[in-house]
Amino acid sequence: ERIAAARGARVAPGISYESALGTWISLQHAAALPRAQGSPAEHSFFLTMAAQVAARIPEIRDGRIELPAQADLSRLVDWDAVKRRAP
Repeated sequence: ERIAAARGARVAPGISYESALGTWISLQHAAALPRAQGSPAEHSFFLTMAAQVAARIPEIRDGRIELPAQADLSRLVDWDAVKRRAP
């Protein structure tokens, strides 16, 4: 963020091939960065995945995802799904 600000650039949030949980994490991170707010982000890859470890799947409405009121992302993890996938 500092480097972008020093050069007058905005921050574009996003990661590639994210799960539903990765989407929540990426969007929470972007919401905390003032230079990322208002920037478009592509977060829909999770829709192609058959299984998730997120307890809640992001809903895309009118091109937007509403973030949870609390930043505690551990509440969004389906811990039973994590245990089932553990080696």
